[in-house]
Amino acid sequence: EIVVLEDTKSQTVVSLLPAVGNVAFSMTVKGQDILRWPYASVEEFKARPALSGIPVTHRGLASAFLVVSGHAEEAYGPVLRSLSPGSATLVILMGIATRASTSGLLLARGWPADTPAAILFSVSLPDASAWRGTLAGVASAPRSGAPGIIVVGSTVALADRLHTAHAGGQRAAAR
Repeated sequence: EIVVLEDTKSQTVVSLLPAVGNVAFSMTVKGQDILRWPYASVEEFKARPALSGIPVTHRGLASAFLVVSGHAEEAYGPVLRSLSPGSATLVILMGIATRASTSGLLLARGWPADTPAAILFSVSLPDASAWRGTLAGVASAPRSGAPGIIVVGSTVALADRLHTAHAGGQRAAAR
């Protein structure tokens, strides 16, 4: 699943994840790590929302997922504006501070206000918590000082039905 591009002349090696939109997984220049994605694999990344009972894909609901970094509108904006409403599960990393503008952009693009959404705080830690609601509520959802992942799409509604358990417990109530 990882594609490695190597330029021997400049001694540069870039590893890409095509399954996650050609995101750079790692990059080394002259033997020095320049970039390292925080997850060891696509499977580890996909497991984060699943720890809260939310699959990123599910037969009949979503056959694709898109991952964006939510901290800079100039980076995520063009991608989200090109995405048809509801066409994929959207996973937003580092987007807690910009969630009002991100959810506003999606609503302006025609995503239904009642699209299921979740904010997952400290996903793999014992003090993990989650807020679940709708896209319209993302901007006003409770805040937390913990790191968070925002998930938007029909698969979020499966969380209560699938009831995936995580060792250490996942508190479903918002903090």
